[in-house]
Amino acid sequence: MSFLVTKDIKFPERSDLVSSSRKHGKQTDDNQIDQNCYRFTIASDAVVCKEAILEGEITIGSGTVVHPTAVIRATNGPIIIGENNNIEETSVIENLNENGETLLIGRDNVFEIGSGE
Repeated sequence: MSFLVTKDIKFPERSDLVSSSRKHGKQTDDNQIDQNCYRFTIASDAVVCKEAILEGEITIGSGTVVHPTAVIRATNGPIIIGENNNIEETSVIENLNENGETLLIGRDNVFEIGSGE
């Protein structure tokens, strides 16, 4: 499965986005980001289950739900996920772009159970 990457998409700046970081699944202070921590920007009304795996620089838009055991890896560059997406169990989204390009996922998508494996 491949994902369309469009460089021209710009998501609007949102004041309701909150930023957090995790180190191996544990919360750390926002200002304490090092090479072992991951940077996330998650909308205040998005839902990310604690059993989900997020790695790298990831932005998750308003109304998006990331179910348990879903995997989102910003391996080769950031990932921006738009609004109202449903990322179900065992789905895998990974940025494998070359040159650190951002992987952009629009809005209102469903990644079904096991997609991307």
